[in-house]
Amino acid sequence: MLVGQREPTTGLWVLPIAPTTPPPYTTPDTDVDILNPPHHANHAYQITPKSELIKFLHQCAFSPPVSTWTKAIDNNHF
Repeated sequence: MLVGQREPTTGLWVLPIAPTTPPPYTTPDTDVDILNPPHHANHAYQITPKSELIKFLHQCAFSPPVSTWTKAIDNNHF
């Protein structure tokens, strides 16, 4: 689990590249349980046509070459 601070001017999260200590189970300034954080993101998306589902999954896999993509499908990775 990564723990970082939110940059106030941009609103982006700043995370240490190589943390020196393991993250605590609570944040130092608030006693918020980081295993059950107050902020989270969820996404539910229903795709009906198979062609759209294939396109979506291909993009989720960072658009690999078609040969790699079909090999992954043949190996039951999708």
